[in-house]
Amino acid sequence: MIKVNDSISALNYFSINQTCQLFRSNASTIYIEFYSNSTFIFLNQSSITILNVQEYQPSTSSLTPTTTSSTSTSATTLVNPCISGGYRWNTTGTTILNSTQITHAAHLFFDSNDTLYVVDEYANSVIWKLPKNAVNPILVAGQALSRGPNFSQLNLPQAVYLDSEQNLYVTDYYNYRVQKYINGSNIGMTIIGINGTAGTASSMLGGPRHLCFDSTETYMYIADSDNNRIMRFQSNSTSGTNG
Repeated sequence: MIKVNDSISALNYFSINQTCQLFRSNASTIYIEFYSNSTFIFLNQSSITILNVQEYQPSTSSLTPTTTSSTSTSATTLVNPCISGGYRWNTTGTTILNSTQITHAAHLFFDSNDTLYVVDEYANSVIWKLPKNAVNPILVAGQALSRGPNFSQLNLPQAVYLDSEQNLYVTDYYNYRVQKYINGSNIGMTIIGINGTAGTASSMLGGPRHLCFDSTETYMYIADSDNNRIMRFQSNSTSGTNG
């Protein structure tokens, strides 16, 4: 964000869909740039009506704006926000866990201590924990290379969550259940679903994938993929509702 006198300019860039947003404001006007190929809309803050529309096509040499106006024409300097300031993510990554340590990473979760939790599905069907600055992961749930329905096993785990009391939650896809591991335990308890039985009842799951909690950890939300629904469960409840 840049502030010059009473004018403030800011830039958003979304690399996924190569979308750029440029915001500039003074006492009465907001300028918004929606896409990189691109349209500016000027909104008056007091009346919220469109005053000007400017369009430009980026080129290697210059930007050529054209202006139409329902009231008056104003001179505006345009800058390509996609390259403004040269800020972008580092495109070269660093491997912190490799194929000799995990077999098929499916989901990640960071706790408040920057400890990384990794869901290793398929052959391993386990949950790994990698403390900050550590090199070797620690197995915290499931049995490596031993998929199954026992409370010490998992069968194609999909997602992991650690709550504020350090309890671990895992969606166990082919056991049709959600497992909870009390602080430090590697033996899970089934809190949602019926072990080994898929179903559509409010107390059953048909292929749980991802889960999350609300900000107060009062409700758990589960993506029940094979039933094409999102289920909500109140804490300490085994029966949910759609959405």
